[in-house]
Amino acid sequence: TLVPGSPEALREKRKFEELTKAMGSFVSPEEHKEFWELVAALIHLGEVQFMEIGGGASGGGGDCTPVRQRGSISMSPLEGSPTSQATTEAGGGDAKVQVHPDSLDSLAQAAFLLGIQQGGLEQALIYKEMNVKGRSTIFCPRTHQQAVQTQQSIIKILYKRLFDKIVERINETSAGKSDMCAGQESRYSSIGTLDIYGFERLGTNSFEQLCINLANERLQQFFIEEVLEAEQRVYEEEGLRIQRFPLPNNQPVVVGIQSVMGILDEHSLRSSRGLVREGAEADMKFCEHVHRNLIEGRRESPIMSLRMNAKAAREGTAMKANEGFQVRHYAGDVTYQTKGWIDKNNDALVPEVESLLDDSNRALVRGMADRNRMQAASTKDSVSHKYLGNLNELLATLKQCSVHYIRCFNPNDNKEAGTFFNHYVLEQVIQCGTVELVKIMHHGFPNRCFLKDLRERFASLLPPDFERYKDGEFMEAVMLAFEIDQCEWTLGNRRLFLKAGQLLVLESLLEQGGGVPQDLLRRIRLHFAKRKLRSIVAKAKVLRMWLRSNRKNRVRTLVTHLSKAIFIYVRSMRWLVKTRSRISPP
Repeated sequence: TLVPGSPEALREKRKFEELTKAMGSFVSPEEHKEFWELVAALIHLGEVQFMEIGGGASGGGGDCTPVRQRGSISMSPLEGSPTSQATTEAGGGDAKVQVHPDSLDSLAQAAFLLGIQQGGLEQALIYKEMNVKGRSTIFCPRTHQQAVQTQQSIIKILYKRLFDKIVERINETSAGKSDMCAGQESRYSSIGTLDIYGFERLGTNSFEQLCINLANERLQQFFIEEVLEAEQRVYEEEGLRIQRFPLPNNQPVVVGIQSVMGILDEHSLRSSRGLVREGAEADMKFCEHVHRNLIEGRRESPIMSLRMNAKAAREGTAMKANEGFQVRHYAGDVTYQTKGWIDKNNDALVPEVESLLDDSNRALVRGMADRNRMQAASTKDSVSHKYLGNLNELLATLKQCSVHYIRCFNPNDNKEAGTFFNHYVLEQVIQCGTVELVKIMHHGFPNRCFLKDLRERFASLLPPDFERYKDGEFMEAVMLAFEIDQCEWTLGNRRLFLKAGQLLVLESLLEQGGGVPQDLLRRIRLHFAKRKLRSIVAKAKVLRMWLRSNRKNRVRTLVTHLSKAIFIYVRSMRWLVKTRSRISPP
């Protein structure tokens, strides 16, 4: 607790004033007040505690209570009662939990700040509403664990939607959408910085680490495709014979993780529809499905079963086979524990909560209701589905940008300053593709410029009579004229390729503007003349060979045609003789 007037309290006050001032740049004072009210509502909702009643300690979902109906109006177990005291009075005596009496004030404050009915919020926490097609709506009492999970889900998802709305407002303000037409937006350029996740391999790795490491895999594959493979493709397109190097392939790992997320979405959808038991048993079923589809019978799969840890087995802390799996990442093998994954993958509020939000008298809260989710849930509501979509959008954006990389390496895994572990850093250098990049740059030419652009810049360095040469010949003359080592450069079809540091040499030549000795210019002219003569002689040889070959082909063709003519003539004469003998016998 902060003491009023203390240095820490004053510091927190200044930070809050800075935050308020910053938020004032993209939200109005009325919206500002609603933002803080929503945050306060989530805090109050988090203070709500539950207590078990009746058979609330059981792990199952319990029996479901059919809704009593008055004409066309459905009556819920808590209808007409603002407090949990009404559970037994309104026909909800089968409830397994109720709001703790000490938490009723927090529940009332949360409902007030959200602009919704307290009884409706309480009912959504205690009962699960199920609409059966062709039958009346029924209410299934939640267990204590399920009530807490529902409470945490509401807090998590509303906070996430508030965060998304703030980010959206910041982006709109930064892009200046309020001051320009939609057609003018495309004229704006931007510079962005992508600080990628660090690869995570913790003592216990869960769903969050899988998402983070998937992003690392995708970004690493993007680096390999857009930098290393693109570098080798450029050499092929330019007709250069540069040694090719085998490159790592992250695609099998990416496909494997996406398959795991697909299976997780299936089980999350079944859980949200109440088709399976909730809790650890559902997570185990999901893990068994992963083993069955992606591990069993596959030798080279990047998704692997758990390795046995003898020490953990002796201590009784080892994970069971249906509690996790391993993934062979580019940075090493990582063990993932699947406990709680189905709950973490749920990113949808129950339909009854969405309806409560949609009926709120607060504009901000009402705007956060997703009307599309008021019906049955779908796999599109999952965290993994959204995460994969956002990751694809990020990579599509990166492909449209001119990307520059800054490689950062962690000097040690102890988070200590001034400590450098050689083997630890070397592993990072090898894993992230830096070795392949250095090899390609060492054997290749990291600097390249278009010949046409270079000729326009360096045209003043050579006499006017060199203007008759083509772009490639002109730049070759420049490199020869200033005696730049021929091992440091090469010519492609459209570009001049340079070793590291040679581009700076060319720039210094341009700044100095020094003349070229006449005897060296004569040798360059003689060099091009000899090359042209050799080209003419080679073409003449090819032409003469073609003529000889053509003459032979013509003779061969004439002989073939003559043979056919003689054959036809002989056959015709024999036929003629036979015909005459038949017409006029001797």
